[in-house]
Amino acid sequence: MRTVVAAMVLALFVTVLPAGSADALDDFELFDTAWALPNKATPSEVETYFDHLANGGFDGVWIMMSPHYWQGGMAAETWNGQAMQSFSNPNPGYLAHMDYLFNEAAERGLELAVAIAWAVDYAGTRPGIEGKPTPAYDDWFDPDDPNVGQKAFDYGFLLGSRWKGHPGLHSWVLGGDYWDGSTEASMTETYEQMAAGLTAAGATEPVTYGPGGFSSSWEIFANAPWVDYLSLNAHCYSPARLQSELENLGRHGKPVVAAEIRYEAEVAPWCVPPGEDPEDYRITGENIRDDVIATVASGASGYVLGHNFRWAWDPPAIDSLGSPGEQYAREVLGLTDPPPPPTGEVVLVEPNGLWHVRVEGQPDWTFWYGNPGDTPLFGDWDGDGVSTPGMYRPSNGFAYLTNTLPDNGSAVVADPGLSFFYGIPGDRVFFGDWDGDGKDSLGIQRNGKLFLRNSNSTGIADLEFWFGQPDDQVFGGNSGGNDADEIFIFRPSTGMVYYTNGLPSGGAATTAGSFGIGSVDDLTFGDWNGDDIDTVGMQIGGVVRLKNSNTAGPHDIEYTWGDASWMPVAGILDN
Repeated sequence: MRTVVAAMVLALFVTVLPAGSADALDDFELFDTAWALPNKATPSEVETYFDHLANGGFDGVWIMMSPHYWQGGMAAETWNGQAMQSFSNPNPGYLAHMDYLFNEAAERGLELAVAIAWAVDYAGTRPGIEGKPTPAYDDWFDPDDPNVGQKAFDYGFLLGSRWKGHPGLHSWVLGGDYWDGSTEASMTETYEQMAAGLTAAGATEPVTYGPGGFSSSWEIFANAPWVDYLSLNAHCYSPARLQSELENLGRHGKPVVAAEIRYEAEVAPWCVPPGEDPEDYRITGENIRDDVIATVASGASGYVLGHNFRWAWDPPAIDSLGSPGEQYAREVLGLTDPPPPPTGEVVLVEPNGLWHVRVEGQPDWTFWYGNPGDTPLFGDWDGDGVSTPGMYRPSNGFAYLTNTLPDNGSAVVADPGLSFFYGIPGDRVFFGDWDGDGKDSLGIQRNGKLFLRNSNSTGIADLEFWFGQPDDQVFGGNSGGNDADEIFIFRPSTGMVYYTNGLPSGGAATTAGSFGIGSVDDLTFGDWNGDDIDTVGMQIGGVVRLKNSNTAGPHDIEYTWGDASWMPVAGILDN
């Protein structure tokens, strides 16, 4: 099984960035997205969230001044009952709530990039409000209104006068996710006058335009004098295309920010081709990692992280903090050491399919894999030196394997091509490297006869022989430092372990050695000390005991972990 080399591979992805990127990272900014934070978060959530960002090396967060129309618009109330009510005459209580957010951010060294009037709700053709009830307050920038320019100027002047120079303010975002590029040009006067109002008030913070997810939207105001830096919105792009589009946008000679890219855990329906399974397009932590790498490689000046639970501040927004994508982003940008890999000697699996990997000094690394009644497996299925999960379903004789150690907190499915039938319902499964090729594959026990296969696919056994009794528990493992694994059996009725040294091509295997371990709840075999010999590991009443030799006697390592009902599988995890 070679479990001593199993590892959670979290590479230092900055090593793949082009030359010169390390210097560029000194000025690179990392923001988060929490558009609906002002009108949906409680003070406790705000403070927890800002603390998390500050401690994680973030520069700040992008939010919006007025709530989305579909969230109730300017009639939507904050936790303390304040609604914005109007752009022309905003409620002082709502502005005071915004003061609170600016101040809390500044206290932690964070800055807010503020979208001041979300375009799809409050400007142009208003495509975002179709089919939505009209809120009690509905104030918007109608491009056909002859007074719209003055209204936009006055609103910009009001905001600039109140928050200019505030240490918690990063920049102003005009526009926002505009869905209909054909009408953006009609908003030119509105945005020009908003920016003019900010300038007249003495606000010197940078201004950007928040575009929709199409290139014409990124370009329309790119050369406008009121736009200080350019933002890109691209929820559906591959990392390669993202990098190319960011580089192309840089030709305007202004700083470029990847401002609204793929959101972790989101399935963006407009990104799913007809007839495809939407779950195949759910954004993973690895997708976020790749987007950050592409953004840095493009020469952009910043990346705005997004998570599907946080952008609209939907429960459980706070629970999404520290997500895999966030950890990857921080790692790529050198804001922290790589997330600590699991270093536990044994992996435990609850009967309900929740896997636990022990991480020294931290909560368990957990993920969901399999159904109740499945047999958990933990082997090196592809020969890359890394052990990863698998499961065998005795009810139907199918195996489901993956070559990736799952993200913390994730739910996992088998890799394509690694679901196959082997055995018949009721067989007991085990695994090992039967031919010395560095890859683990399955074996099954049927009434005391063992059937071993050298590839993870449906087919007949490559080796079959008798060893043990029908009620024995069977394990693969290396008993003598050989190239290939052998067989261990545990006989619960006597508490004895028997093992072979080599595998026969037929007939019956010969016992090479035996030793007693007594009564245990569960056991497994792995190389606990790196000597290339697999030895017994036991789980007794929530206590893990490991031996470094295949002999009777006291154990060498002991620690309390898990529950008596949790099943151990072999797996030293070593980075």
